[in-house]
Amino acid sequence: MDQQTALILIVVNLLSAVVIITWYLFDRYTKRIEKLIQQNAKPSCAFIQAQSKRKG
Repeated sequence: MDQQTALILIVVNLLSAVVIITWYLFDRYTKRIEKLIQQNAKPSCAFIQAQSKRKG
């Protein structure tokens, strides 16, 4: 295997690693956003009580 093919393989491996890492981080990030949206859509009674106590 000559040097050029080895270089191409290394570059391809690095690119695939970057793609996998970014996909993983994006997946975690979107799940976290979904959880936050669900929590904000229907706030719990404890959350409402805490907010009213702060105002009072």
